Amino acid sequence: MEIILLEPVRNLGKIGDVVKVKNGYARNFLFPNKKAIRATDANVAVFAEKKAELEKENAKKQKEAEAQGKKVEGAVVTIIRQAGEDGRLYGSVTSGDVAKALAEAGFNVDRRQVILTTPLKAIGVHTVQLHLHGEVSVNVHPNISRSEDEAADAKARFARGEVVMEGVDATGRAVKQAKTEAPAEAQAAEEAAPAAEGAEAPKKAKKKSKKADADEAAA
Repeated sequence: MEIILLEPVRNLGKIGDVVKVKNGYARNFLFPNKKAIRATDANVAVFAEKKAELEKENAKKQKEAEAQGKKVEGAVVTIIRQAGEDGRLYGSVTSGDVAKALAEAGFNVDRRQVILTTPLKAIGVHTVQLHLHGEVSVNVHPNISRSEDEAADAKARFARGEVVMEGVDATGRAVKQAKTEAPAEAQAAEEAAPAAEGAEAPKKAKKKSKKADADEAAA
């Protein structure tokens, strides 16, 4: 479907651009939020008449978004969830959960402004981007913890510049589990080493005995 953008839309274009999008995206997001109209001949003419007005309105929206961005940028908001010892959540945290936590902290953010490619699934202080306007984006930090005390500690550590993250790494493997497995493997190797040495000793003794028997036979 071809549409005319009524305001800048990230990864699509600026006001007045005619672009092609999927029907569902237009009907479920762009049209209801008055971000675009269908690119018909009639709408092209209407847009031409109202272009100056739309640009003025967009400039106002951008200014408001910039003001909001200054307030919310860098905010660390607590989200309490249950998780295993390795830090992986029993469930996940979605864009709606992040928006709710921001609202509880006094920031009015729509869940559609929270950009998550995949839900958050680990304990830690994450970085999530908010798109407040086509030209305005800021970062916030959902602090996913098991308790308020843990959240307070994580927030303090994050403020000191520490990376606060448990659970899975970039490959999806349990970080804590990987760290605890290594000593166990090392211990097993140490325990196996004496046994191997003990097994090697009889072999050597047996070889010496055979050599001695051969020497006696030769004599």
